[in-house]
Amino acid sequence: MGPSRLRTPGFRSYLGTLFLGAFNDNAFRLVISFLALGVLAEGRESGYIALAGFLFMLPYVLFSAYAGYLADRFSKSRVMVWAKVAEIVIMGLGGWALWCQSLGGLLLVLFLMAAQSTF
Repeated sequence: MGPSRLRTPGFRSYLGTLFLGAFNDNAFRLVISFLALGVLAEGRESGYIALAGFLFMLPYVLFSAYAGYLADRFSKSRVMVWAKVAEIVIMGLGGWALWCQSLGGLLLVLFLMAAQSTF
């Protein structure tokens, strides 16, 4: 791949999408961790943060093979568009769970976000 291909608008859009997706996932994970520090009783927040880290990693282990299969079977642009649609829906759920300060809902959204990122 030559340097001229790296400057194409499609490749730049792809890199921007990857960057924003990774930023979104990690920023949400940090928000959940800081919320746990502020809401949970003293001594319980470390277990919650460890659980959040585990739930963030678990979908990569469980679904990466299936995600690779879908990427080989269907058009990569089609998979990416549907993954971004899922990201919008999941982040909407995350906003709702954050507004309600539902720790269980936030953990579920964290798992769903990591699953979406796997694809």
